[in-house]
Amino acid sequence: MKYIEKDNKFIAVNEKNEEVGFIQFNKYDDFNYTAMQVFVDIKARGQKVAKGLVDQLAIRARKDNMKIIPLCSYVKKLFENDPDYQDIKEEMPAGC
Repeated sequence: MKYIEKDNKFIAVNEKNEEVGFIQFNKYDDFNYTAMQVFVDIKARGQKVAKGLVDQLAIRARKDNMKIIPLCSYVKKLFENDPDYQDIKEEMPAGC
């Protein structure tokens, strides 16, 4: 699996060069990204594509010294259950 960054998305591309999933994110402010949604094509489910996409955003956030606000339910659950993301996990500011 390879990953391409384009237009606030990381796109997962399989060995046949087919797009099989994406994670969409936005820059919330100078300190945070928001993980908006994750999608994986049905033919690629069960292959850890979604986690790989979250990992790409996590690498980007760490490189940029940013945190991630998980608005997507998949990312939110992953962040709650996996200690590897605690350093970049951020909550939505109160009043939003």
